[in-house]
Amino acid sequence: MSMIHRFPIREVGVNLESQPLQPHEIQSMKANAEIMTRVIRSYELMLDFYGMRLLSSETGLLDRVLPPRDFEARYRNLVSECNLMLRTGWTSRMKTCRAC
Repeated sequence: MSMIHRFPIREVGVNLESQPLQPHEIQSMKANAEIMTRVIRSYELMLDFYGMRLLSSETGLLDRVLPPRDFEARYRNLVSECNLMLRTGWTSRMKTCRAC
């Protein structure tokens, strides 16, 4: 199963030994309330680390966290490093997986 920051995705990831998440696996995950709660909570923790928060788990709407917080250095690193595409694609990929 391909993962981005511990989140399963439907694409081949950087780990060539992993397999993309299959549609029937997504449906199984979505059918299990406990798994979905864990996925959303993990997503919220990752967003918080970079200074963002999930406003709606249904739409995927994001916002900045409320001050005072200390995330600026992590966010700058997120948007400035050479592997930007590998790390920022998780937001759209998570929305895609939730929509399947």
